[in-house]
Amino acid sequence: MKRKVLFLPLLMMAVTLMAAESIKVVSLNGSDRTISLQRIGTITFSDDVMYLYDTEGNLLGNTPVSQVGQIVFTDEPDNTAVDNVARPSVSVYPNPAYDRLEISGLEGQTAVRIYNLQGQLLRQAVVAEDKATLDVSALSAGHYLLQIGAEVMKIIKE
Repeated sequence: MKRKVLFLPLLMMAVTLMAAESIKVVSLNGSDRTISLQRIGTITFSDDVMYLYDTEGNLLGNTPVSQVGQIVFTDEPDNTAVDNVARPSVSVYPNPAYDRLEISGLEGQTAVRIYNLQGQLLRQAVVAEDKATLDVSALSAGHYLLQIGAEVMKIIKE
């Protein structure tokens, strides 16, 4: 079984600067799970499942990658026992994408970054308008993480 470990040191540094306290994993069905960043040691992907481990290596939870809608860094408290309805602030479409992604609902200057699942930064831009179009035609088919400000969501390139 091949196992990939996702380290996002740049995201974690940004989280520290933004004083985020938790990571929220939002499912496509709208439910979410918020876990304190102090509890999370690693995020791994194995056989198309995302696993969250604490700093001692104990499993905190897992979600099929196909069901992950967004990963958001937030200042909300840990809610590992309660599901909530998600209210995303930006729209990204189409997903899956072929050659471009449309983003709307941006506010002010917003940093937009695309990472592969190994945490490597592939593209970045600062968008100054409320809408943006990202050219993703050069990306290989697969799963990627799109960071828009503090929100991180999964995108698929076909």
